[in-house]
Amino acid sequence: MGFVSSLAGLAGQLPLWIVLIGGLVVTTMRRRRNPRAATLVLVGLIAALVSLLISTSIIMVAPFIPTIIRNLDLSTASYSIFIAVVNVIGSLLAAVGWVMAILALFMVRKPAPPAPAYGDSQ
Repeated sequence: MGFVSSLAGLAGQLPLWIVLIGGLVVTTMRRRRNPRAATLVLVGLIAALVSLLISTSIIMVAPFIPTIIRNLDLSTASYSIFIAVVNVIGSLLAAVGWVMAILALFMVRKPAPPAPAYGDSQ
């Protein structure tokens, strides 16, 4: 039953994985257009991916927590503290990802050159 619930948790996160990896691909492909903004977005996406990896790991391990506690002779309190610290790290990484994406969104860019007027030949 633990394996099935782990798979269900992974299925719920699959759309996030697709969006973040797709964002990495698109940003990498269009990096030449605006390198500074693209760099911020790449850093943000990587931070978000690491955060997602942490939360995915917790989802995968969650069904086996009682066995882990028993085998490692941990107290429930020490395991809870460990999970809390891991969650804080994941949340901070997600926040960094959002900040980088927002900074890239509002970054000052060079204006595009004006389009040629109708009838102008070049």
